[in-house]
Amino acid sequence: MNKTVELIRMHNPFDEKPGCEGFIGRREFVNRTGILVSPNMYDEICKDFIKLDKSVAEFLRDFKRNKKNAIRVLELTGKLKYLQYDCVMDGYGWQLDEKERYNPSIYEIVDCLLRNSCLFHNQLIESSRELQAICNDLAIYEMIKG
Repeated sequence: MNKTVELIRMHNPFDEKPGCEGFIGRREFVNRTGILVSPNMYDEICKDFIKLDKSVAEFLRDFKRNKKNAIRVLELTGKLKYLQYDCVMDGYGWQLDEKERYNPSIYEIVDCLLRNSCLFHNQLIESSRELQAICNDLAIYEMIKG
């Protein structure tokens, strides 16, 4: 069995909890497969896990095998400069004291950006639903008024 390589070391309480019963959290999924997935994609993966009714080990093995043509591998070179107290880039590292702080990997920085993007997307969807409800109420009001 392959040893798990921690691509994402930062512990985020949202990524520790399994997305569905019997499965693993998003952080562990990324670390065990070596494939970085957004929170939204992880939710879809959880739905597949439930449908397929396999053990976690079988599911992960088959997932990597079945998705091999969809996996993109990017070779990264160069330097990325960012402000260590930019919590979007540095995850929750800015909250750690100086002894606990470490330099995040590119996986962790991209992961923070993914989580931030998904949060923004979900807020946008919720705002559009609220706006639609207001429009519906206004239309009903206009019909009653006359």
